[in-house]
Amino acid sequence: MTQFDNTNTGVLFRNDQAGNDKRPNYKGKVNVAGVDYELAGWTRTGASGVPFLSLKVQTPRPKPQQTQQASASPVNAWQGAKAQLPNVPFEDDSEIPF
Repeated sequence: MTQFDNTNTGVLFRNDQAGNDKRPNYKGKVNVAGVDYELAGWTRTGASGVPFLSLKVQTPRPKPQQTQQASASPVNAWQGAKAQLPNVPFEDDSEIPF
């Protein structure tokens, strides 16, 4: 099976996440000269009343990566750190004056 060449092509999809006027009405991706970009579009109306699509192109934002320790609960993180401590026996503290 041959792979489709996406160079110099793009796609916009309707953005279903409503509730904020600043969010784009359309979102997608575009490839220009072999480099991928994010594409956003807003429907606008010009001063003459003619509708148009305003576009913004930006480099893709890196997706946040969750490490196993960061996603663990604080209790699990403490137990994991505690397990890495050397096992040193405690001495009798009954003679401490306080």
